[in-house]
Amino acid sequence: MSHDQDMGVEWSVSIPGRVNGLLTIRGNEEFMAELSKLLLGQDCTPEDGIDAFKELVNQFTGYLISDILKTDYDFFDPFLPVPSSPSYWPARRPESACSLNYKGHVLEIRLWLDHQDKKAA
Repeated sequence: MSHDQDMGVEWSVSIPGRVNGLLTIRGNEEFMAELSKLLLGQDCTPEDGIDAFKELVNQFTGYLISDILKTDYDFFDPFLPVPSSPSYWPARRPESACSLNYKGHVLEIRLWLDHQDKKAA
């Protein structure tokens, strides 16, 4: 995935437990401003944009995990989005990746899953 747009906003979530992986969502500052305006109904501060983007990452992670596990009732450890960049990504290709376009703002979503067998020694 490569876009001409600045993708300077990226947050990641380490997913613990039965799924065990890493999710990243990338976008740009204009999308953050649009998202926070949609959520709050007014022009917002850059901090509001960061909060809105982190909440998007958090909500998306919850829906994704529920879908992977085929349940709505599992309890998860808190998802704590952290600032990220491609230098933090695993060296291998993600198991899943897509891009979404919202009013000309591109979001890139990548998911890496840990498939290592965890056999008892």
